[in-house]
Amino acid sequence: MHNTFYKDSLTNRKTYLDAIRILAIFLVIFNHTPAYHFPYHPGGEQYNIYVMLFISGLTKIAVPLFFMISGAVLLAKAETIRTVLKKRALRILCLIILFQLIQFSFYGICFHNGEHKLNFYSFLSACFSGHSFVTNRTSAAAVWFLYAYLAFILFLPFLRFMVKNMKNEHFYYLGMIQIFSLVVIPCVGDLLPNDEPFKSHINNYLSICQLPFIWVLAGYFIEHRVNIDKVKLHHLASLFALSFLMISIVTFLPEIKRIQNNEAYVHQGVPAVIPYLLIPCITLFLLAKKNIYYTSS
Repeated sequence: MHNTFYKDSLTNRKTYLDAIRILAIFLVIFNHTPAYHFPYHPGGEQYNIYVMLFISGLTKIAVPLFFMISGAVLLAKAETIRTVLKKRALRILCLIILFQLIQFSFYGICFHNGEHKLNFYSFLSACFSGHSFVTNRTSAAAVWFLYAYLAFILFLPFLRFMVKNMKNEHFYYLGMIQIFSLVVIPCVGDLLPNDEPFKSHINNYLSICQLPFIWVLAGYFIEHRVNIDKVKLHHLASLFALSFLMISIVTFLPEIKRIQNNEAYVHQGVPAVIPYLLIPCITLFLLAKKNIYYTSS
């Protein structure tokens, strides 16, 4: 009976997921405002830079939250491969093609310099590679999440089979690999004096620990494996402390590297923010679910 307390009685929608969607939408909007890019310009008081770096790092949870919602909703469904391809993958593919068509036409009319031919092949290549031959730029950068989501949908039948046969300890093990390989090792490397960003070669082969897979698995785990009654205040307090630590690293590490390299600008890619956000996203998910769960009850 408790499992129905955080669902809308008429639509069977889960209220806490809608609340997270609203928050994620707001954060996506903020990510595309001038305020988000403030830290990546020289000048300004140090206090302001740190505040904006903290906010910018925190708002990066937006897209991972969307993937977690998809994991919570889709991984427990039972669908044939035909249904997945026809109902889900085809729809995302059509969105990618539509976006590329609009952008390809716009750049072709306004910015084409004649260096490359505009034809069906160049359009098809832009759709697959994300590189626009019209302006020699990456045209897919603004909708990278559609490509990531399409990858998730294509692997959906395998992921569903996998999670049904995974024990809770397997989810914990996967999370520990993600944190150690994509957070701890790169963080230690980034703290070492070096002109180049530190990269761990093994990370290239840990695809399931990165977007989109680690996030959809985390969303499924929270929704279908976590007993929310057993999540106590001290658990949330510990997760909040770890989340604050992760965002603090994201806040101060870019400035540390800027000072080490004697640069005028804070480097946007140091550290790679997304891997640090698994624990903050899990914390927010649990907080939203537990709060709305008991409020509704």
